[in-house]
Amino acid sequence: MSSFLIQVVFLFISFNIRVNRSQRYNVIPNRLSETIKVSSLQSSYSEFYSLLAPIANPRVSGTYANAQIRNYLASQMRSFGWNVELDSFNARTPYGIKPMANIIATLPIGKNFYSNINANSVTSNRVIFACHYDSKLFRSFRFVAATDSAVPCAILLDMAKYLKQNFDKNQFARLNRHIQFIFFDGEEAFKTWTSSDSLYGSRNYANKLTSQYGQKAFDSMDLFVLLDLLGGYSSSFPNYFWSNPTSHQAYLLMNKIEQNLIRLRYLSKSRVYYFKYVRGRNFRQIDDDHKPFLRKNVPVLHMIPSPFPSVWHTQRDNLKNLYPSHVQDLRKIMKQFFIEILNNY
Repeated sequence: MSSFLIQVVFLFISFNIRVNRSQRYNVIPNRLSETIKVSSLQSSYSEFYSLLAPIANPRVSGTYANAQIRNYLASQMRSFGWNVELDSFNARTPYGIKPMANIIATLPIGKNFYSNINANSVTSNRVIFACHYDSKLFRSFRFVAATDSAVPCAILLDMAKYLKQNFDKNQFARLNRHIQFIFFDGEEAFKTWTSSDSLYGSRNYANKLTSQYGQKAFDSMDLFVLLDLLGGYSSSFPNYFWSNPTSHQAYLLMNKIEQNLIRLRYLSKSRVYYFKYVRGRNFRQIDDDHKPFLRKNVPVLHMIPSPFPSVWHTQRDNLKNLYPSHVQDLRKIMKQFFIEILNNY
């Protein structure tokens, strides 16, 4: 290869990396959209419950019950018009090799898919919303893990359903990015949380991306939004990554949405509660499925409350102990956040 050709290839790669990274700075809109009908954000708790109830069962990684939940989530996402693939792998655990699978759902929208339906969903710019769908192993009681993380899974399904019912994907043909929902398997430790006994799914997926695509797979992630431990009494989210410009702007957008919905009397709260730490504070970072991506310099919005719900890792983490008013509020905030991202060209 000539030196001239090498320089051309180098410049092409460098340009694409700069383009991918620059997209991060405009992923968050500066103001709320005036085209979103706030009334459309509302739907009954019973409608949400119908999405949630099938998930709220023991679903330990490597079990038949886990595979049933996986099939349910994948089937729901396909019914909402998303492309779904399974990232299957065998994980080495303290109890031997366990089969696991992440669910990768891609919404084929935006400029890349508009011009090429077979566009590479991994190297194109995208925003990721994620949670884990497995539950922790407890032999002494039946653990349905409602907040951890049946509710986050159901909220992602709710967002996808809302989009299908209220929007035409052709509306987003000008979008510079697409959307992925990832349901990770194997977040929970089988015994004691360690770097090797936890985050099986997210670690495997990040390693897979690294080996196949290198850093560009992560540079094209404009934002990684992780939901965990939602639906309990404790539902206030720290601004964990306020020093990162994109993460901080994402948190501020959540705050703006919450303020606006309170002003319109669409939330159960009379003052900001869920996203109140707009100035940032040094909260202790929490090990979770975002970590393998954070290490690759991906901007993260971590939606996990502080303190944790009092029912965390107990038998009381069940459907009866959820706070429907908090769930309803978060559904509205998340749906509007989702559409604000999609409306930002």
